Amino acid sequence: MAVKITFSDFDRLLGVLSDLAVVAEDSLSNEETKNIIFSVSESGVKLIAINQLITYKKNVDESFCSVSGSADGVTMFQVPSKDFSGFLSSYKGLRQTKVTEVSMSLMDNNRVLCEVCEVPKDSGFAEAPTISKRVFMMRPIKDNLKPFIELSLPEGSETEAMESRSLKFFTSSLLPNMANDTSLFGHLIFGEDYVVSFSAAYTTMMRNFLAQQGVFTGVKMGYRAISFIDKVLCLSGTLEVAKLERHIYFKTDFGEAFVGYDTRLADYSAYIGLFASDHAFTLDRRYFKDVLRRVDGKDSLMLSVRTSDNVMQVSNTLFSQDIGLMQVKDMESFGTVSFKVMPDVLNHVIIGSDEEFPGELVVYYNPQQGNSAAVIFTDLSRSWMSVVKVSILRNRV
Repeated sequence: MAVKITFSDFDRLLGVLSDLAVVAEDSLSNEETKNIIFSVSESGVKLIAINQLITYKKNVDESFCSVSGSADGVTMFQVPSKDFSGFLSSYKGLRQTKVTEVSMSLMDNNRVLCEVCEVPKDSGFAEAPTISKRVFMMRPIKDNLKPFIELSLPEGSETEAMESRSLKFFTSSLLPNMANDTSLFGHLIFGEDYVVSFSAAYTTMMRNFLAQQGVFTGVKMGYRAISFIDKVLCLSGTLEVAKLERHIYFKTDFGEAFVGYDTRLADYSAYIGLFASDHAFTLDRRYFKDVLRRVDGKDSLMLSVRTSDNVMQVSNTLFSQDIGLMQVKDMESFGTVSFKVMPDVLNHVIIGSDEEFPGELVVYYNPQQGNSAAVIFTDLSRSWMSVVKVSILRNRV
């Protein structure tokens, strides 16, 4: 008898597939690897997704998944992720019926039969359940994928437990600053002291409170890895982690993941050297961000700090507003200091949510050689700083 997998909770199945799709439908993967792999064994059912960086094995809870039929050892097959998820998504939001079961059965000629059972929502109707069928071509699992499928935590390896929110503090704060590409700007550096995100216009650093644990230090991880960690793995309350030779291993309430990393770190010491606390002023973080929403994002902003009036003027060709300075430290000798920054840069250098970080934004001003300066954004927690290099347009006493 052929193996048949039956899922009795449609919404939970869609949730599993949604998490796997983050890996399987990676934009840089080729079509041959954009699959959902079903693995059936005596230990249960796992769904697996693979791309160049990540292997994600998600356990399917036996409370809504059952297997009939028999097979020796492990039975594996795969179907195209986009086609399979797209087909099941057509059953979302049904008005007259609801899905009670979804089953997958192996057929001859390298095909997989998917059956979806619906029943009327209104119990007053006496109609029998309706079963719709869709056949998927079973893509062969090529030999070059098997090492990724077979990835496992080596015997004797020790894992460390951590709360996912500790890791998400970094991923959620810095992911918006990362480019979705393979350049330096698309990577996050976990150094001995800071977690660093680079861009062409600014560099953001957060103190690496995870460094003592040893796993998240001395590694560089790409946008796709950080996005997966943030959006999928950190949904689990706790994580077990271990640093392997080429991957960081994660064990969650839902399964296991192997996320690739690199050890070639970019040097960020020059940006740390730009920090100086001699000259500074403070702003109300929330109000400053409110003001930024009022400006045209395509036009650069002139920020003019006038300590004589205790204000910073925010202006462009169409808009102007003064924002009061909360505190000033040794800025008077510079007179009026003006420089231009794009609104998008300002929105990104003030990282994280307003609820998580202190409300007082501290801006340090560090003049450099010539007509330039480093402007450092941070707050009273000193848990992060963003460095922007600017040209001083007007420095009037």
